[in-house]
Amino acid sequence: MKLSKNITAFLIAGIVIIGILLRGNQYATWPRLGATFDEFAWVWQGMSILKEGVPRSWSYHPQYKDREIIQINGANFILVRPYLEHPPFFGLVAGTFAMLTGQSEFTDIQLPKIRMFSLILGTVSVFFVFWLAALMYGNFTGLLAALIYAITPTVAVGSRLMQNENFFIPMWLGMLICLWYYLKTNNRNLRTAVGVLGGLLILAKIPWIAGAISAAGILWYVKRVSDAWKVLLISLAIGSIYIFYGFYFDKTVFTGLMGLQLNRYDITFAGVYSLWLKPYLADRLFLDGWIYGGWLALLVLTSSVKKHWFLLFAVFSYAVLYAIGIPDEPGHGWYRYPFYPFLSIATAVVVREYIWPNPFYRFTFLLLVGLPLLSVTWGVSYGFSYFIYRGYILWSLISFLPYVARHKLSSRLTDVSFIAQCIFIFSLTVWAILGYNEQ
Repeated sequence: MKLSKNITAFLIAGIVIIGILLRGNQYATWPRLGATFDEFAWVWQGMSILKEGVPRSWSYHPQYKDREIIQINGANFILVRPYLEHPPFFGLVAGTFAMLTGQSEFTDIQLPKIRMFSLILGTVSVFFVFWLAALMYGNFTGLLAALIYAITPTVAVGSRLMQNENFFIPMWLGMLICLWYYLKTNNRNLRTAVGVLGGLLILAKIPWIAGAISAAGILWYVKRVSDAWKVLLISLAIGSIYIFYGFYFDKTVFTGLMGLQLNRYDITFAGVYSLWLKPYLADRLFLDGWIYGGWLALLVLTSSVKKHWFLLFAVFSYAVLYAIGIPDEPGHGWYRYPFYPFLSIATAVVVREYIWPNPFYRFTFLLLVGLPLLSVTWGVSYGFSYFIYRGYILWSLISFLPYVARHKLSSRLTDVSFIAQCIFIFSLTVWAILGYNEQ
């Protein structure tokens, strides 16, 4: 389906507005204060560098010797100095935003103010999902991907957090967009931009080396080996600043922390299959059908690597890092957030190319997405209902009507039913976001 530029611009503006409204609803209330105190850690890190010239934030790790206990918002924090367990870039960005909004002291930090920055990042991410998907698959798929990403409850609620992952997502998507244009134009400035962004991501958080690896992997796949090495070297050169940064402030503390980070968690296969079995939003479990549908869609796309290689290489790079370094850590749902833009794009592609013409995919999609959403909306508000549960499944079975009654009318009825069920799912999705709470 081809859309004019004006219609596309109008629709993406509407989708972005929907994303803003859903993310902005009770954004300072849910996730609740204390779902993760990392929100304070990043801001404090940046503020202290800007004001004192030395990074300071909260941490409970024993490697720190300069420790101070303070109480803020009724919670006790162990402030350490110099704070070196994470690179400084995201902290500087978050701290700058906090200070620009009038929060100049640690005790001034308020969630409504610092989470405004998260809303900005989330809004940019919705647009970048559209942009990247449109480049790969056309405007219609881009719009559908952006809509899915805008309304997925886990994404909409999770993107309210002042977390490094919510910074990584738009930066990574922007880097991949630059890479796509470089492959089309051979503009060396774009290649340099990809490398610089990759390096800045490493300076935001070490695991974000996945961004540079994804770019290098894509370039390697298209036999641009020299470009792959150049992007990787630029990224690593910039990222290595973190080593000098750590040694400058305290070599002993820094090396001790790096040793701790490398062997900090009990990493087993449980960390991988928990993606499906333990659907954490932040620190609470939340059944989100769009996430399950996204994993199915991604699996479908792996059957045609040559067609979807750009998307799959990006996901694969983070998946490898996730398997190597992310544990089955209770209450750390944000580790999964970087997967979700690509799950949204994969879902949009599968809806357009596979689900619409195939009753089996259609039926599976309706069950995977719809039933979990029923659980977190109707089930939470009114309790489990056999009638509603079974009725939804029977409604989904209309997907197979053309196999039972081979007539044009049955095909039309099936299509109308599917569209109606998608509208119903959309309503459940909005209900899930607006009704989300942790009481």
